[in-house]
Amino acid sequence: MRNAKINYVVVGSFVLAMIVALVISIAMISGRTGATDNYYSMFEDVSGIDFGTKVLFDGYHIGQVEEIEPIHDGGKVSFRVDMSLVQGWQIPDDSIIRKEASGLLAAFALVIREGGSNKLLSPDGEIKSGRSANLFEAVSQIAADASDVTQNGLMPMIDNMNNQINKIGKFLDGDIPAILNNVHTFSANLVTDLERISSGLIDSTENLNAILSKTNADNIEETIVYIEQGAQNFSALTKDLQGTREKLDHMIVTLDDMVTENRPNVDGTMTDLRYSMKAVARHVDGILRNLDGTSRNMYEFSRQIRLNPALLLGGDPPKDEAKLNKDGLQKTESRSER
Repeated sequence: MRNAKINYVVVGSFVLAMIVALVISIAMISGRTGATDNYYSMFEDVSGIDFGTKVLFDGYHIGQVEEIEPIHDGGKVSFRVDMSLVQGWQIPDDSIIRKEASGLLAAFALVIREGGSNKLLSPDGEIKSGRSANLFEAVSQIAADASDVTQNGLMPMIDNMNNQINKIGKFLDGDIPAILNNVHTFSANLVTDLERISSGLIDSTENLNAILSKTNADNIEETIVYIEQGAQNFSALTKDLQGTREKLDHMIVTLDDMVTENRPNVDGTMTDLRYSMKAVARHVDGILRNLDGTSRNMYEFSRQIRLNPALLLGGDPPKDEAKLNKDGLQKTESRSER
C-alpha cells in the first residue's frame, strides 16, 4: 500500500514537472517570457509575415509580431504591423526595420537595423520600415519589371519597326525604278557638269596665273604700299579732325558762355525791338497813305515834266497841235453839214 502511494506521488510529480516544462517551452517558443513593450511599423507588403513572426535586432531575437491590420488611405492600402518587444530595449529613433530571410529557404523575420541617433524611441512608437532585401523578392520584382518592359516597351517597338519595314518595302517596290532612273540621269548630268566645271577651273587657273604674274605682283605690291600710305594719311587726318573737333567744342563752349553772359542785353534788345514793331504797326496805315499820295504826286510831276520840260524853268506848257487840228476838223465838218 505504501509502495503504491509512493508510485502515485512519483508519477504525479513527474507529470506536473512535464506540464510545467511544457508551459515553459511554449512560453519560450512564443517569446512571451517576460514583460514587453509594444511598437508598430507600416509596410506596403506583408507577404511571409504573420502572427508570431520573429523580430530581430541586428540578428538578436527580441520579440514577435502580434497583429497585422490593413489601413485604407485614398485607395492605397498599407499594413500596420504591431510588435511586442523585450521591455526596456533601447531602439534609436532612426533605426530601420526590414523584412529579411537568413537563408534561401529560411522563414521571413522582421530585422531592426540599429541607427546612429542618440534619441530613443518610446514604447508605442513607430519604427520606420525599409524595402525588403530578400533575393526572391528582388528577382520577382526584376521579372515583373522585365515583363512590363516587354509588354509596354519592346512589343510596341517591334510592332512599330514591323510597320516601318513594311512601309519601306512598299516604298522600295513602287519608287526604286524611278529613283534608279533619276540617279542615272543625275549621273549623266553630273559627268557633263564636271567636265564643264573642270574646264572652268582650268580657265580660272590660267587667269589666276596671269593675275599673279611678275608684273601684276609688282603692281599689287605698289598698291599695297599706296594703301599703307593712305592709311597713314587717314590716321593723320583723323588726328587733325580730332584737334578740329576739340577746337569746335571749345568754340561752342565759348559761344554758350557768351550767350549766357549777354542774355540780359539780348532780352533788352528783343524788348525794344518788340516795342518798335508795335509802334510801326500802329502807324503803318498812315505811312502807307502818305506813301501812296507821294507816289501819285511824283507820278503826276513826272508826267508834267515829260509833257513840258520847261516847267523846271518856270515856262508855259506847249500847245497841243494835234488837239487843235482835231478841233478845227470837227468845226469844218459841222459847217459843211449845215
